[in-house]
Amino acid sequence: MKNAISMKNHEFQKVYKSAKSIANNLLILYTKPCNLDNINKLGVCASKTVGNSIARHRACRLMREAYRHLEDKIKLNNYIIVIARPNITKVKEMEVEKALYHLLKKSDLLNNSDKKNNDQNEQNEQIEKIVEKDIND
Repeated sequence: MKNAISMKNHEFQKVYKSAKSIANNLLILYTKPCNLDNINKLGVCASKTVGNSIARHRACRLMREAYRHLEDKIKLNNYIIVIARPNITKVKEMEVEKALYHLLKKSDLLNNSDKKNNDQNEQNEQIEKIVEKDIND
């Protein structure tokens, strides 16, 4: 994960208490903005309700892998905590990725590439108009 680092325990507790949360049937997502230099702090957690240690470890690996696949689409400078729900043990990796994508989209943490492209097109058009004016004058 190139744009994320793990949270320390005190950061995890602070974010867990004061962050905004969104959930679906597989995951719970806590998010809070932070003042970091173009990086996210990621925390993953699976409680004993998920299952034994093997199931919990698998759940954490699935969540980290889902984050890794979506990392380029996620806005930076945020604390992100992903908590597994018991249903996560019954699904495959793609379903966890879809669930995380859904939560990130609901929490407005995904980069809007279409918006960026539209903004760039508008800027390019404005530059072209300015250049045309300069050429005509």
